[in-house]
Amino acid sequence: MSNIKGIPKKKGGRPSKYDPKYCDQMIDYFDKPAVDEKGKARDPIYISAFAREIGVHIDTMLEWAKKHPEFKKAYRTAKQLQMEMIITNALQNRYNASFAWRAMMNMHGWRDRSDNEHTVAMPPKLKVIFGKSKKRNPNRTS
Repeated sequence: MSNIKGIPKKKGGRPSKYDPKYCDQMIDYFDKPAVDEKGKARDPIYISAFAREIGVHIDTMLEWAKKHPEFKKAYRTAKQLQMEMIITNALQNRYNASFAWRAMMNMHGWRDRSDNEHTVAMPPKLKVIFGKSKKRNPNRTS
């Protein structure tokens, strides 16, 4: 849309803080060994902590992931690195198993479910008849 003089109308709102350099920064932020130099488990790294590091809210980062394919790829890589750190430390008993399980459920969509198949054997002579009216019992009150 343009105004009377033919100059394009500016979009309203605050300009985006998005910068493509955040893609590499985010991957670097998450690409850490599961243990530090002393062999102690690193604290889990959170997406929200990276958002604070660059001065935005996590919702802003989610919007960037929708609008910028390169950021979406970096975001997914960061989530994968986060998951690997938690799993590695949990399997080595460096993280409490209950914490690790809950973290994976909340941050990565893991679910505790069983796939059970149920089958029911139907008698061979069972027939369902549709469209036939039943005679009403005159003694019935309902």
